[in-house]
Amino acid sequence: MNENNSYLKQTKNLNRILKICEDKDLNKKDFPQLLTITHKYTTRDDILFPEISTLGFFMGFEKTTLDKLELEQKILYVINDIDHGLYKFYIYCKDAKDIVNYCIDYFKNDPTKKIDFHIQNDPSWTIFEQFKNL
Repeated sequence: MNENNSYLKQTKNLNRILKICEDKDLNKKDFPQLLTITHKYTTRDDILFPEISTLGFFMGFEKTTLDKLELEQKILYVINDIDHGLYKFYIYCKDAKDIVNYCIDYFKNDPTKKIDFHIQNDPSWTIFEQFKNL
């Protein structure tokens, strides 16, 4: 996710961080599939925020995997949502199954992290628009 094109969306929940990137140069119609990658994290404090090691692991995933795929114009990484014990990435793809297989290689680095993948067709980017209008 290009940091220059992203912003933190204000939410009503103090424990939520919602980062949205909407200034993409590529044609959105070329990316009709939405891949959601989810990790349920545990916390050790009262604010329900991920541990530093979890944040570091997923920041590494963004930098080494998602940024590379975006540069290759295989994905548009648009949303990072950390809320209520869930760390979610929303990624629009040309071929979501291929991207899942690619991402699995990174997640093998820490097999203790349980990762779920969900693929859905969203050619109109309806889910993205819902997040923008929260």
